[in-house]
Amino acid sequence: LNTGFELFFLNGGISARSDYFFSIIHDRIEKISGEPPMNIEEVVSQGVENSLSCRSGRLWGIVDIELTLSYTYLRSRNHDDTPSDKINKGELLELAPEHHFIADMRLAFTSGTSVNIWGYAMFNQVMYAMYARPYSSDAYSTYYFEAVDVHNPVMFNVRISQTVWGRFEVYVLCRNIFDDYNADPFNPGPGRMFYAGGNARF
Repeated sequence: LNTGFELFFLNGGISARSDYFFSIIHDRIEKISGEPPMNIEEVVSQGVENSLSCRSGRLWGIVDIELTLSYTYLRSRNHDDTPSDKINKGELLELAPEHHFIADMRLAFTSGTSVNIWGYAMFNQVMYAMYARPYSSDAYSTYYFEAVDVHNPVMFNVRISQTVWGRFEVYVLCRNIFDDYNADPFNPGPGRMFYAGGNARF
């Protein structure tokens, strides 16, 4: 289920949109390495996504600006009540951010220079860890796991390009300018990265 609305202002120069979504997945297939796939009985997800987009006309006679901001609230829950299933560790879903912010700003100058700044931030993600060591004779149980807060990543990128002779473009790009890392501690991702390149259109 998805429903929402969008409003436009200033001849479409500004738009505001809000969406509500709701989904139920029965028998969600999960995979445990080295074992046959197992199913989660039911997963319920719902949330709200809000976005604001602005597009300016030519400002000060030199630049056009586009700005998009969005925020998503997500609530996902595992409704499997079978504590003996190894795929089930608790009610929360791992690495499912509760809050997700996205920003994208683009500046196009009359000189042919373009600047693009975009990125995202995610908050309130968890992973499961064992807080008690079971005896070797104990059966599997969700009792031995607890949800642990993980890192809240903030990832931003900057790309600056210049058009030359109308058909050629050269650019420099910096990804992850804050040198941050992913929420998953087992897959932190690369740090700050730099690129340079160009392209041509014929």
